[in-house]
Amino acid sequence: MKQPLLFWFLVFLICVSLSCNLFTPGQLAGVTSVTVDPQSGSGSFTASVKGEAHKGSTLWCYIPVDDENGNRVGTVDAFRQENMSSGDIDTFSFSYDFAFTYTVAGKHSLICTLGTSDQYAWSADFTVTSGSGSGQSEGQPLPEQFKTATLYYLTTPPPSNQTAPGKGAPPFWCFTGDISGGASIPPLTISPDGSFKGDCTGGFTLYSKTYTWGGTTAGQWDPQTGLITWTMNMWIKIEDPSSGHITTRTIAIQGSSPISTAADGTVSANGTAAWTDTCQADNSDIGYIPCDSTTAYNWSGTLDWKMTFNP
Repeated sequence: MKQPLLFWFLVFLICVSLSCNLFTPGQLAGVTSVTVDPQSGSGSFTASVKGEAHKGSTLWCYIPVDDENGNRVGTVDAFRQENMSSGDIDTFSFSYDFAFTYTVAGKHSLICTLGTSDQYAWSADFTVTSGSGSGQSEGQPLPEQFKTATLYYLTTPPPSNQTAPGKGAPPFWCFTGDISGGASIPPLTISPDGSFKGDCTGGFTLYSKTYTWGGTTAGQWDPQTGLITWTMNMWIKIEDPSSGHITTRTIAIQGSSPISTAADGTVSANGTAAWTDTCQADNSDIGYIPCDSTTAYNWSGTLDWKMTFNP
């Protein structure tokens, strides 16, 4: 018996519905709502974030920091929840409330995302009406009160093999908070106008290859806004005496964050910096691959950092 057209149309709708129910849940993970209260305040805020996540996901909320030209130079962490779970459920709803402080006057955004991708991110705007950005606040520390600064590399764990290409993370050899590469890196020197600078250099031999490296870290502490901005430029020269080949890596790291004062009086700044690791090789010998690539590489990523200021 020939079935009416309406029958086959209903069968089609049922199949489509079942397909959606079977495959949609894996595509729903992401942040669906972010709110900040108050939307305008002097520096202390409360945020609420909701969404759906897969088991084991990481929720990251941060405030992007831009320079005067609108270019992203860093981020300031506001909240991080790792290894999210809800029993044995693979995909589940979540809701978090947290407090954060941001004292740079002006309009800003709080961005929340799962992992490090902004594909499923959600943001909320808020405004700091007073504080460091609207002029020097009473009791706020000044650059002239400090002589040196120590810059720490906080990405955990640090790369296990710093001599390897920097796809995972760059070396920490020029961070003054670490002693590595056979050299002790002196702290950054701060001038009364808020500018600071430091140099690094070192070398060692590994697997018959000679490594020499150096770099400069320079930045500015703006006494009016309380914002710290710094850039590290580093080079690594790798020579293979047996073949005469030379590999040169250049690393650039940029970070920015407002200063804060802890209860014990420690003045510091911390955030997430952006980095690039570029390798150029003498590949005259086709069989020689010093950059872990056929010609060269250019990788990038982020790392966590902290800078403390010393009287």
